Amino acid sequence: MTNTKKKTNKRKLLGAVGMLSVSAAMLVSSTFAWFTMNKTVQATNMQVKARAEGGLLINEVAAADDTNWDDVATAKELPGTALYPTSTTNGTNWFHANSKKSNDEAGATQDKKDANLSATGYEQLTLANQSTAATAGSQAENIIYYKNNDKTDGYDGKGTDAAYYVMYKYYLRVSNDTGLTLARTVGAQNVAIKEVAVTQPSTPGSADLNKALRVGVKIGGKMYIYAPVYGSDSTSAQYFACTGVTGTGAEQTITNLPVDAFATNAKTFTALKSLPGTTGDGTEVDVYLWFEGEDDNCQSDKITTTLDDLKVDVTFSLETIETAPSDISNNEF
Repeated sequence: MTNTKKKTNKRKLLGAVGMLSVSAAMLVSSTFAWFTMNKTVQATNMQVKARAEGGLLINEVAAADDTNWDDVATAKELPGTALYPTSTTNGTNWFHANSKKSNDEAGATQDKKDANLSATGYEQLTLANQSTAATAGSQAENIIYYKNNDKTDGYDGKGTDAAYYVMYKYYLRVSNDTGLTLARTVGAQNVAIKEVAVTQPSTPGSADLNKALRVGVKIGGKMYIYAPVYGSDSTSAQYFACTGVTGTGAEQTITNLPVDAFATNAKTFTALKSLPGTTGDGTEVDVYLWFEGEDDNCQSDKITTTLDDLKVDVTFSLETIETAPSDISNNEF
């Protein structure tokens, strides 16, 4: 392989995702950053909310007969989760680089792994997961994906197991009986991801590191990736992410591709083809949070003693398409 360079009519759907503390900016250099192996980012007060506008209803559960369908869905806080950096372009394949260097970043240069990476180097992750069940009206299901290092059942939040990303489940429908057929043509209706916004402390403890936070919204079988702390809120971010590894030892090669993250305050029309009405179960929407290891600000020397509380809000809306939607091909599969 070759290595190219660094790029949810009532109460429930504002969208958002709750919060993960600490991560880094965006990658533009030829060195892939990654924390050292013993460095993690503490996710505190992780709280997820999602909102729907324009005729949409949202819920923490899918059941058609549930009485909690409205315009906002929430998740309780999930404090104390420490996330290791990971890398993905599609939410299906996840990668991690193991470092042996202390208190600094280490990663690959060009197509080969750096000498500061361990013998394992880059790895494609095979992860266990632990779910906290949903409660309609108060808590969306959240799932921690982790490496089960202690070989005992369940995620050990004391530092033995290594968590890499968190996913939250929400469900959408419309308020009529029959539902809607959606299309991506001018004049048709479609679900748009209207905005992805992050609220940081007034004085961020880790302003640079926060920029490595990634928010992925998976709907209709496609993942839409956002880097909400990156740069101007009116522009999209471009960074690298790992798509594959091959070989072992010093000659291990890494395939990295640029990812064009969607602009956080622009409507992103999804590829969703239909929405159920009040007689059907809701359509699932998944929201992922992780810290991108292939970001040149994802460095352990940027972890501060006071970690930030970041709240991520995702707003969905039902819109009539007025101009042909443009897509960023690297985010779709």
